Amino acid sequence: MEDSGETSAIFERDLKPERIIRELSAKSGHTILPGDTLIIFDEIQASERALHSLKYFCEDAPSYHIVATGSLLGVALNREKYSFPVGKVDITTLHPLDFEEFLWALGKRDLCDLIREAYAGFNPLSLHATAIDLHKTYLVVGGMPRAVSEYVATNDFDFVVAAQKNLNGAYIADMAKYASSPETTKIMAAWASVPTASVFPRGKCRSLPTQITTHLRCI
Repeated sequence: MEDSGETSAIFERDLKPERIIRELSAKSGHTILPGDTLIIFDEIQASERALHSLKYFCEDAPSYHIVATGSLLGVALNREKYSFPVGKVDITTLHPLDFEEFLWALGKRDLCDLIREAYAGFNPLSLHATAIDLHKTYLVVGGMPRAVSEYVATNDFDFVVAAQKNLNGAYIADMAKYASSPETTKIMAAWASVPTASVFPRGKCRSLPTQITTHLRCI
């Protein structure tokens, strides 16, 4: 939605699902079939009308399968004329991969099954050392799909670190989208403090620096 004014314009005339589908088909060059085609509205927070149209797809054209992706913060801030289609959409939050999903990505589903069986039966795991090594790798790679994909493809931590830096840079760039310049500075300072604030000895709590805590109170 963000990079295509024509796509957003399709929703401006009216919100009749059949007309929208015909025009989306013409723009994409693909026939959209009810019950067969998956329609994805990417970055839907950029078009308030597209978000509102989900209500009419639910009520008047439920045979079309639609997935809308985007920022819930953007959705909350970009509502000027239309309310959120409450009760008409199912909201799913995507999280980073956990350790089990990380092992799946590495093609080690059998090891996952062995770990689960050993845990359920309170039995020792003969591949315990292997599992621990993989868990240490997971702690370094993390669960962001881009970083995991780089590790799976290259088995090279340099590529993983590059992917992590790109993701961090993208987060920082996105901070300015929904905040004023002073607020962005405070948010970035809080974000930068997270690694040092989260590393502390077991049983002890480490507070955020006073300057950062003051920033957070002001946001």
